[in-house]
Amino acid sequence: MTLVLDPHSHLKYKAGLAILCAIGIAASIGTLLHSVQPNAHPIDKIVPPVLSIGCVALFLYLYRKPENLDRFSSAIPILMALPIVIPSWFFTLEAFASPATTLVDRYPPLTTPLFLWITVTLIFIPPQHLLKFVCVGWFVGASPVLVYLLLHPAELTALRGLDLFISFGPATLVQSAMVLFYSRLQVLLDKLYSERLQYYSKIIEEQAIRASAMEEAFTQFHNGPLQSLAVLLRDVQRDRVPSPEVVRRLAQLNAEIRDVGQSLIASTQTEESIANPSPEAIVRSSLRLGSGTLLDLNLPLDRLLHEVYTVTLKRNLPHFQTIRAKIRNFDRLENVALTFDLKRELCLWLEESLCNVGKHAQGVTRIQVTGTCENGRYTLTVRDNGVGLQASRGQQGTKQSQRLAQRLGGTFRRESLPEGGAICELSWSVESGKSLL
Repeated sequence: MTLVLDPHSHLKYKAGLAILCAIGIAASIGTLLHSVQPNAHPIDKIVPPVLSIGCVALFLYLYRKPENLDRFSSAIPILMALPIVIPSWFFTLEAFASPATTLVDRYPPLTTPLFLWITVTLIFIPPQHLLKFVCVGWFVGASPVLVYLLLHPAELTALRGLDLFISFGPATLVQSAMVLFYSRLQVLLDKLYSERLQYYSKIIEEQAIRASAMEEAFTQFHNGPLQSLAVLLRDVQRDRVPSPEVVRRLAQLNAEIRDVGQSLIASTQTEESIANPSPEAIVRSSLRLGSGTLLDLNLPLDRLLHEVYTVTLKRNLPHFQTIRAKIRNFDRLENVALTFDLKRELCLWLEESLCNVGKHAQGVTRIQVTGTCENGRYTLTVRDNGVGLQASRGQQGTKQSQRLAQRLGGTFRRESLPEGGAICELSWSVESGKSLL
């Protein structure tokens, strides 16, 4: 059996099963004892069997269907009220009908059933219905006894009569006040718990937004200045760059870093200027590529990918200069709504894949970049005919690509090709009219 309940309901469920089991066993024992007892009162032959059968039936039902606990939680207090209500009406009517019979001599002990009923009611009845339930239960169970005692002063002044009157009168009023206090306290605790839960949810939400912003900032630096820096370091190590060229490229690198920094500051100021921002409201509708180009994320995905392809191949990366054949095609995604976040990540993924070709694909003369939609799957591919992959590179980019594929519910692969070159491919399932969040 798989129990799918919140912690509060789970605890209530376990308490309910334990109470039903204990009362069912006690009622079964009482049924056996009264069945062998000579001259047993008829009420002793009615209440214990009814209580036992009810507890067993309710126990088995809730054990098999715990999800229905809230619907049947009031059944447990009602069942526990039977040892109070049935004797109350039975012995009162018997005393009214027979002048020779007194209520104080016939009425059974009351303390245990009353305590059990109040306890079970506090556990299983929702706070907003608790006082009403107790009042109705008191009226049904106590009114016949109180009316009888008020009409028979001789029995009221007896010790047993006073005990019954206090138990059903002042003592019940005190219990009702306690129930009212408990219900108010429970409402306040639920409200406090709800506010605290909202507070922590807001903190988690803000942390997720900050983490996303930091990841985007890293990606912008990675696809922009860090790419230029990696090429410059490699050229300097190979003594390919004269000093004036190093100075020029360092100045260019400095400008790229400042541009990215200014872009991040501007986006932060834009977010802070929004009153009561929500996650949807603070998602920016533009993307800054490593080259400094701004893209409007309101455009369809195929147009965005085409823009990324065109702008990135114009960057001053060494192996872009040797490419002679360029093939590109991006199918349009019909009736599939992509969020700004996913569009941003897909564009950055394509930019990084193209930059990797420009930095590492020695001897490349041909590059093929496609986005095809076939058989309900969209596949974004970057293929080149360079030297293939190097085992020491691509770890961070591979991790980011794998996270993106997981978010899309798709697959990612980056590998060398047998005929030479490398392929970088991201594929995911798309459905008509589906919104990828």
